[in-house]
Formats: sequence, C-alpha cells, structure tokens
Amino acid sequence: MKRTRSSLLAAFLLAAALPQGAQAASITVDGSVCTLAEAITSANNDNAAGNGCVDGSGADTITLQADVTLDADLPQINSAITIEGGGHFISGNNARRVLYIANTGNLTLNATTVKNGTASAGGGIFNSGALTLTNSTVSSNSAAGNMGGGIYTNNGTVTLNSSTVNNNTASIGAGIAVSSSTGTLNNVTISGNMATSTAGGIFASDAASAIMLNNTTVSQNTANTNWGGGGIFVTNNAAVTISSSLVSGNAAGGIGNEVYSSDGIINAASYNVFGPSGETSAQAFFSFTPGASDVNATNDGGTPTAPNAILNTTLADNGGPTQTHALVAGSPAIDLDAACSAGLTTDQRGYSRPINFKCDAGAVEYSPSFSTACGNGRDLPANTWLMTAPSCQPDPADIGSQYGDDLGGTYGSTWISYKWDAAAQQYPPPMVAAEPLDIAGIGNWLYSTNAGTLDISGTATPTTDCASCGWPGQRCFAIDLVVPPAGASRWNFVGNPFPYAVNWADVRVSSSVNGSSWTLRTPSEADASVMRKTFHRWTGSAYEPKDDATPGSIGTLLPQEAVWIKTLAADPSITKIKLLIPAR
Repeated sequence: MKRTRSSLLAAFLLAAALPQGAQAASITVDGSVCTLAEAITSANNDNAAGNGCVDGSGADTITLQADVTLDADLPQINSAITIEGGGHFISGNNARRVLYIANTGNLTLNATTVKNGTASAGGGIFNSGALTLTNSTVSSNSAAGNMGGGIYTNNGTVTLNSSTVNNNTASIGAGIAVSSSTGTLNNVTISGNMATSTAGGIFASDAASAIMLNNTTVSQNTANTNWGGGGIFVTNNAAVTISSSLVSGNAAGGIGNEVYSSDGIINAASYNVFGPSGETSAQAFFSFTPGASDVNATNDGGTPTAPNAILNTTLADNGGPTQTHALVAGSPAIDLDAACSAGLTTDQRGYSRPINFKCDAGAVEYSPSFSTACGNGRDLPANTWLMTAPSCQPDPADIGSQYGDDLGGTYGSTWISYKWDAAAQQYPPPMVAAEPLDIAGIGNWLYSTNAGTLDISGTATPTTDCASCGWPGQRCFAIDLVVPPAGASRWNFVGNPFPYAVNWADVRVSSSVNGSSWTLRTPSEADASVMRKTFHRWTGSAYEPKDDATPGSIGTLLPQEAVWIKTLAADPSITKIKLLIPAR
C-alpha cells in the first residue's frame, strides 16, 4: 500500500503524542560521589538525592562499585529497585539492619552479600513488599529476642535463587522467618543458623503463608530449646512444600531436629532426603512423616546413613558464586529424582542439572571425579535401542573392543550398532565389529539383548580456542554440521563429546561464508536461519524435544548421549556450519 507524506507525518505525530513510560535509571554507587543511601533515595523519589547520583526514574538499577559498610540506617526501599552487587557486600557493621523493604517496595538483589546486620526482627533484611535474591549470600546477621536473623518477611513475598543463608542468629527463625507471606526457594543452601528458641533454619507461620523449597539444602542449623525445629518449623496452618531437597544434620534441644510441625501443613513425598543416622525418626520429626518417594536416613528409617555419608558437612566453595554443601560419593541424594521433578536445569553453582541423567536432591548436583578421561559408564537396559556418542576419543577405536566386554554375547547376534550418513541422509548397513567408532561428538545407535554398562576407554576430547569460529576466549569442541542445499534441511546425529553434562543454552552455532567470517548464534538465534533451536533425544519409546529457551523444555546434553538436530538453508551464501560445545 502506498503511503502519502501527510499520512506518514500524521503517524509520526500520533506516536509522539502518546505518553511514554518512565525510563529506568542506572545509578552507580562509588561510596563517595554517590553513596548507597543517596542512590536509594534517588530511586525511591525519582530525583537526584545527592550531588553525584543521577536522577531516579521508574524501576531503577543501582550498581555497587565497592563494598559498603553502613554508619547510618539506609532509607526504606519503597519502589522497584535492582541492586547489582558485583560480588560486593553491604554490612550493617553489627550496629543496624542492612535492608528494609516497605510494602510498596520491590527489591531484586543480585550477586550481593548482606552481612553483620542487627535489629529486633529481620537483622539482615526486613521485607513487607517483594524481595528476590539471586546468587547472593545473607550471613552473620542477628535478630536478638525476635525472629528472622537473616531474612524476615511479613505480609510480603520472598524468592531466593541460587543463594546461601548462613550463620545468622535469632530467637525464632534464625535463617529465614515468614509470617502471612509467600516464598519460593530454588537451589538454596540454609546452613549454620542458630535459634535460641526454635526454627534454626526456616520458620513459617500463619495460614496465609505458603513456602516452596525446590532443590534446597537445609543442614547444620540448630534450635536450642525443647520446641525443636532445628531445620524447619511450621505452625499456625502455614504450608511448606518440599521437593527434591535435603534436610539433614540439623539439631534441636528437644524433638524435631529436622522438621517440626505445630498445626502446620508440610507437603513432601517428592524425592527428598531427611535426617541422618545418629537420630531416630521420633527425634528427627514431630508431626511429620517422610513420603513414599523420600529417603528417611534416620536410625530407624528405611535408609540409615551417617551425616558425612550424605553430604560434606562443611560449608565450602564448591564452585559458583556462593558457598554450598557438596554431596559425597554414595550419598542417597544422588540420582534420587529420575524425573527431575523440581524442573530446575542448573544447580546452585550454575552447573548443569542433571549431570548424569537423573537429578540429585539438594542444592548441589554431585560432581564425580572421573576415573578416566571418558567419564562414568552409561547403562543400557536389555532389549533397548540407545542413541549414544563417545565422551572422549575412543582407544581402541573399534566398536567390538569398546562395547564387547560391556554387553557380552556376540556382535551381530545379541548386539548391533548403526551409524548415520548425514551427507546422504540415510543409515548405511550395520557396523562390523572391527569398524571404528566415530570421534567424540558423533552419534550412533546401539541395541543389545543383554543389559550392560557402556564404559568407553580412550583419551580426553581435545578442545581448541574457538576464536577461529567466532567465539573468542572460549575453549570448545567444534562439530561440523551438514550444510543443506538451497531450500532444504538436513538431520545431523551428534552427541556430547565430554564426560559431563552441558546446558543446551551454553552451546553456540557458528556459520560462515567460505570460512572467512563467522557469525555466532545461540540455538534460539539460529532457529530461523541456520539450525533449529530444538534437539531431539530418544527416551526409549519416543523422541523428546528440548531447546535453550522454552520454560519447561530447556535441555541438557548428557554424557554419552546422542541427539538429532536439523540444519537449515535459509541463507544460500553459507558454506560452513559448526556446533560449538563449550568445555568446562
């Protein structure tokens, strides 16, 4: 349709006349020209609060350039504010509360440590609005004589993602206390908090309170009176739901070392681990019974397990931005949740979840130390087709030597393997026993009438600096994909070349015209032009699609797993396509 100059001018004037929403401000705190107190006031009031702070405007972001030790109370947060801590701390200097969110406030706290705060309630953070913490730590705060040493939420909402709450003290709810509030804890560690009365780790009260724990570890917390609830205390019709979590090694002066319910509602039965040996179920739980899919590790539970055989009881740097409790070899938490029911695709450290096909209970996935460069074996059930790929460079290379001792029987009779010819888009005849497996990252089908564990031997998959493929500073393994002819598409049968899981969101697709200049894309960015964002894994009965962005369908490449991906020819000038698998 042809548009006249006057119609274009009218459209421009109409757009100019429409009200424009407030543009968020970015306020940098350097501690001298612009202080944190001035920045919060500027953000709350949408104006400049000090000579050096820029004007607040809408939902503002405050960036810390240095640690902050308070010598006066901060203003209450009563607007939408994000604090980007960059690994810095905000300290109450053992003299005052650190942060207060009013009922109109909405605070997002990223990569920040809140420490050494003190108040009658909510020594670290008092929240009556909305509070979200990600990759942050709340540590060494106190609420003497009241509740919520670390965090107290009253008539608000609280969400913790990949964060740690440790070494806080209070009379009640030393780590986290909530009343008439809702909350969600995803990949969170609650550790070493101490209540002089009850609820060392988590306290929930009132019928309006509903708290969800997903892949959370609650350990080494204490409550010193007979009321108990060293780990979790739920009362007054509050509801707590526990999923794929670990509540172990907590202590109380009376009963309910791990979990105590006093007219509370606790929903479990979702692949949790409760209690270690050294305590009976009567000592570990009050008005609570673990569910059928949970592990009861107490003396008289179904799986009595010593505390140090469940997890490392010392809070430590196990990778990632926050301290955690690592699982130990043989822990009943390992591979407990085959369905990964909590739906989280990374653990607290940011590592892939799962690492080995099934998800672990608690905040941290078990990271095995591999006995070989090829990692741990993969199970092949009897009478099952499996899509597999070497997680290293096979040595010896032939398939008969690699899998014959794992599967037994006779190749071609009780077990067999097929490759895929991506260029021809067809299966060649079955492999022969002396035929070499493909290099790491290339898939093959395997079938056996006998069950076995595929233990590949070989050397570590080589990695290169992927700058030559348009990804500077990243070491990776590059897999050549088939470039389809114009107007067509091609299926590629590829696999994880490493003995550890790799998030599909971390994979990149690089394309080039004659290999001279490379364009780097995420799977979603490549979806309409170079490669479909979705990969397809075989579940044993059907194909399951996964991608890098769709909630509930975000995928992970597992060790020794092959998948199907489809390349496209939307741009006929492209002559090379590579799938770049990042090395850890």
